[in-house]
Amino acid sequence: WELGDIAEFFLQDPATGRYLELHVTPENQRLQLLWPLGGLERFRAGTAPLDDFLIPDSRWVESHTGVTAGHWTARAFIPYSCLGLERPPCPPVLRTAVCRYDRSRGPELFSSTARLTEPNYHRHQEWAELRLLPPA
Repeated sequence: WELGDIAEFFLQDPATGRYLELHVTPENQRLQLLWPLGGLERFRAGTAPLDDFLIPDSRWVESHTGVTAGHWTARAFIPYSCLGLERPPCPPVLRTAVCRYDRSRGPELFSSTARLTEPNYHRHQEWAELRLLPPA
């Protein structure tokens, strides 16, 4: 993940602080993480290993990619259950960001759908609100 082109999907339940982080490569390789409140800080401080937050189940989420000359696309299907939520009649407001970094061709390229005030994708307080529609 530190050498190539990666799309990152972030989705958070603000009520619990829990959020998921999904890395997808153009070849559709994935890194799947679930961060509880304070989890990232414990990992960065060296008091918890990354494996504590890693989701090894390849069926946890679904992703698809497409690669053509000059660009690639990524799509992810993330069930409510990944955040510990049940499908409610009125969906909660979530926070989200879709980000990309490309280290494959020289200088790093960073981009995000979030209006980040510094280059740190984990600034969930700056992610956009995601309001899902209730089931029809």
